[in-house]
Amino acid sequence: MRPLPRLFGKRAVRGIAQERIKAYMVLKDDIKGITDCDLIKWCRNNLVAYKVPQYIEFRDMLPKSKVGKLLRREIRDEERRRTPV
Repeated sequence: MRPLPRLFGKRAVRGIAQERIKAYMVLKDDIKGITDCDLIKWCRNNLVAYKVPQYIEFRDMLPKSKVGKLLRREIRDEERRRTPV
């Protein structure tokens, strides 16, 4: 069950309100049929409990800088705009 991460092109993980973890995933083009429940189940079996995300959001792409680095602040700002304070 270990090879599941090979399904992803890119991924990002960040903490959200009340110490919950949310993962943002970009699946490779040829991968279909993977659900958030499948991924959370895989995480529970292969990661330490405090690293298992409570939420998974699939995306077509993640925001990157001109040099290709992940823009975590963009993800954080998007999440803040979505979630009322």
